[in-house]
Amino acid sequence: MTNLKKILVFVFKFIIFCIGFYLLNLIFAFALKNDSTSYTRLIFHELHQQKNIDVLICGASHVSHDFYPAQADKILGKNTFCSGTPSQPIDATYAIIQEAVSQCPVQHIYLEMDFAVANDVVFKKRNGLRTNYLVSEQRTCDNWASYINHNFMTMEEARDYLETVQTIMTNSAHVVTYKNGKFEGLSNRSRTD
Repeated sequence: MTNLKKILVFVFKFIIFCIGFYLLNLIFAFALKNDSTSYTRLIFHELHQQKNIDVLICGASHVSHDFYPAQADKILGKNTFCSGTPSQPIDATYAIIQEAVSQCPVQHIYLEMDFAVANDVVFKKRNGLRTNYLVSEQRTCDNWASYINHNFMTMEEARDYLETVQTIMTNSAHVVTYKNGKFEGLSNRSRTD
């Protein structure tokens, strides 16, 4: 029986050691991690330095790696800000939009919606939409947006274009901007409900 007791004592001590080691590891990892050069931290620091944002680009890694605000500034003649961060969930994007809009006027907000965001549990809970539906609809919207942007359409021209190409009568498409502290826009089939 003493051998069994020694084994149990050893197992108990080993478990206590593992738990202690794990907790110490968490404490040291938090205390010693230098995230002052973290991409996300730098983005938020830059966001708080902005006095004016004409165009806010939001989304995950597709935005953070593929969008160049300086080049967009030259082309558009506006101040663009890219708030994309890798694996950014839709709730974080919403918080970023709220933060940006609360500190300075934003004329346009563009949201990149990829498969990972559309497949996110929070997004599904809120809207009850299926991922495959969102992705197929997003591809259609991407094509429309590309055509509208390529042809430098006004909001009215974009609405007229969407009226022509968007053929499902129970659906509607919207062109939305943010002006004077509120969202404004045009719809090809506006609803009053």
